Amino acid sequence: MRVNLAISNEYVPECMGNRDLPEDEQVTVTYRFMTASQEEQYSTMYLRREGDDDFGMTVKTHAVGIWTNCVTAVSGLTDQDGKPITNPAQVLEVPGIYEMVSEVAAVIKRGLTEEDSKN
Repeated sequence: MRVNLAISNEYVPECMGNRDLPEDEQVTVTYRFMTASQEEQYSTMYLRREGDDDFGMTVKTHAVGIWTNCVTAVSGLTDQDGKPITNPAQVLEVPGIYEMVSEVAAVIKRGLTEEDSKN
């Protein structure tokens, strides 16, 4: 058996009611999947203690780093003047956009799903 893996994907964020909009008005993000080294680079693991004998692990994801290095295009997003924002770096300068950035970073971090791979 041979498995061909996709290296990029498109995602329509759920936040801010985006998926409730008509399809031609929705924000769509195109991204590359992370490499194994990026997975480690954009995550920090913390050991936490819960009680006397219970330990756990917390993983902090660096959403802006993931966005910066993995998102390749954005469509359907406009600034206050109605001008399209298509450059992923510009998105990071939009006030109040972190919810979308962190949602997309979580999807990228999840990585390939069976649906993303092609047999």
